[in-house]
Amino acid sequence: MTANDMRVHQLADSLSKLFVIMEKCDEIGVDIFPAAICKGVFVFPLLSWYNAQFDTEQASGYGQKAVYTDLLAKWAMDPATQVWKYMMKLNDAHLERPMPGTVITFSHFLPSTQLPKLKSEDAKAMGCEDLEDHLLLSKSQAHVYGHSKCRTVEEHGRICFFNNNCTSHLTVDPAPLLVFDGVKGVCKERPQDMQKLDD
Repeated sequence: MTANDMRVHQLADSLSKLFVIMEKCDEIGVDIFPAAICKGVFVFPLLSWYNAQFDTEQASGYGQKAVYTDLLAKWAMDPATQVWKYMMKLNDAHLERPMPGTVITFSHFLPSTQLPKLKSEDAKAMGCEDLEDHLLLSKSQAHVYGHSKCRTVEEHGRICFFNNNCTSHLTVDPAPLLVFDGVKGVCKERPQDMQKLDD
């Protein structure tokens, strides 16, 4: 058994691992909760997990066998019906704190089925629509997300969504996306290099 295997087996499950990471971040002074990054601008990380009901194109959901892409994740609860609910609940305490100014939220998973995805991507393991409620409650003006290979900047309602995917399927190396400008605010324009990638 390797040293890494020993460390993994010391933890009961992936939730235990998450809490250990949070503790270590606290010990070294890494802020992982909503915070002001400058005057009037707040960054708000949202915990999340995917929900099979995010796939609106195929008949899927609870009660059917789901394909799990995170095979190394271990849970003490049902991953199909409970993990995403638990993660969402962990956000509640921060949603009650008013943040006057520009709020930039981010999550690993997609918060809306309106956001683009490749046909090859499995929507059952990509996102959770209930996350969108947290964007609205936090009064988010910009949301950065991952777990999709579609690099995009697009606006839905009053929220601008950003995904700066940099995976190998792109034909050129994309420049990092600018989310917020100190003078202009949230950067809603699609950069020129993104237009080329979409063509």
